[in-house]
Amino acid sequence: METHVENKSRTYVSKDMAYTSYNAPNTMYQVSNDLDELLLTCSYHSIRLWHAIMSRVKRNQDPVKVISIELRSHMFSEYLSRNYYYKALKELVDKELLLLTTTKCLYVINIDYAHKLYRPKLDI
Repeated sequence: METHVENKSRTYVSKDMAYTSYNAPNTMYQVSNDLDELLLTCSYHSIRLWHAIMSRVKRNQDPVKVISIELRSHMFSEYLSRNYYYKALKELVDKELLLLTTTKCLYVINIDYAHKLYRPKLDI
């Protein structure tokens, strides 16, 4: 087991610091401990939609771009039928994994459960 962990770790060196991680920096996905428990209460279609949404979210320096996502049923047609898409979307909104906005088809990903935000840099 130790060899497996050692083979998967990577060391990153920048001009300011060096650190070891088990995944590449561009794939970091911050997840709350409560997310899995909440997803277990969701339907199969909602879980599929949630993961399809999170796979579309790209990391960015601008937090507004990372947490807001435009959703339309045709974007997920390979995963869900139109009927199941709307049922799953309603369930994700009811569970507050996605938050409604005043703009049609624009949703906010609840960062209390998951996000792909870069960690803010501290000015010291």
